[in-house]
Amino acid sequence: MRNNARVVFDVVMWGAFIAFGAMDMAGVHGGLLTSYGADVVCPAMLYVVSRRGQSVLRWVTGKRPTPEVAALAVLAGSFAWELNQRYRLGGALLALTRGTFDPLDLLAYTAGVVAVYLADRLSLRKREMPGQAWKAVATLFMARVAQP
Repeated sequence: MRNNARVVFDVVMWGAFIAFGAMDMAGVHGGLLTSYGADVVCPAMLYVVSRRGQSVLRWVTGKRPTPEVAALAVLAGSFAWELNQRYRLGGALLALTRGTFDPLDLLAYTAGVVAVYLADRLSLRKREMPGQAWKAVATLFMARVAQP
């Protein structure tokens, strides 16, 4: 079951990234979807890839990064990408960052990473509290939230 969810996630995320990118490159004016869709999805994908241990973080440290390390690394790279656009840093590798600086891109990057980070932490918490213990905590939380 876990592998099926992983495949579905991969297909949906890659599909969304390709669709948003293609619409943007074709000049489709889809509002928030074309302006910020890929900016939300791409960092989220990078977070997931790094948490799976398929990134340079594993090569450097020899182990899968924690959720916090993965989130900070992806956000640092995303912010560096955007700041490169702002300050027009040169070099062949950095020439890939064509585009214009948009501070809302930073918000989109953060939103994508925070969403998958929170889902990851919730998933870890479920595994730490198996079975009835997790249900009991969820029930107590919902009862507390529902109180006036």
